[in-house]
Amino acid sequence: ARHAWTFAGSGSFRFRGGAAPAFEITRITPDQGDNTGDVTVTLTGSRLTRDTVVELVAVTGTVYAVADVQFSDTQRLAATFHMARDGVPQGFYSVRARDHG
Repeated sequence: ARHAWTFAGSGSFRFRGGAAPAFEITRITPDQGDNTGDVTVTLTGSRLTRDTVVELVAVTGTVYAVADVQFSDTQRLAATFHMARDGVPQGFYSVRARDHG
């Protein structure tokens, strides 16, 4: 099991048991775009790393685009999809993030 530290006061800390947060995406903004150029979305979540891969996936499971990722911190990153370059047709897609870090 993993454990977390909670800092209290000036320089002191106390131990708090518990599991570390899981890798997850809790928010994607904006939630729509067009397919005539580039679309950049911000992913908010937990345990994101420089190795996080972000993909645009059709309902059929086809991966249409892999984003260029700009890592900010473990809770936020920007993902740019090149919609026109990658030939992404109009439609509804899921954004999938995966990480091995």
